[in-house]
Amino acid sequence: IKLALRNGASLVPTFVFGETKLYQHSGILSGLQELVRSKIGMAPVLFYGRGFLQNSFGFLPLPKPMTVVVGEPIRIRKVLEPSQADIDYFHALYVKKVKKLYYKYNNIYGNPKAKLVIE
Repeated sequence: IKLALRNGASLVPTFVFGETKLYQHSGILSGLQELVRSKIGMAPVLFYGRGFLQNSFGFLPLPKPMTVVVGEPIRIRKVLEPSQADIDYFHALYVKKVKKLYYKYNNIYGNPKAKLVIE
């Protein structure tokens, strides 16, 4: 947001449906993640996909469809030294537009049982 303000660049809200299905993680690995998290304070992301020459095990994404939805650009005026209030305003506006995209298209491309969480 700060860079967009400094450069007068438009913000374009987007959301990708299906991205969470590109990789899998195992329940076995979650125990290892928790152990590492308890030792260093953060959990590593342990995932797997498909192999380079076969579809067994590897780090390439699984062949699953993804759909990108794009919203209307948010025009930004150029502000060389944006205030925190400017940054907060446009951040809140961007999040609002992303949520709007999600709720508009989730029943078509996403998972109606999933809840959107933006922190």
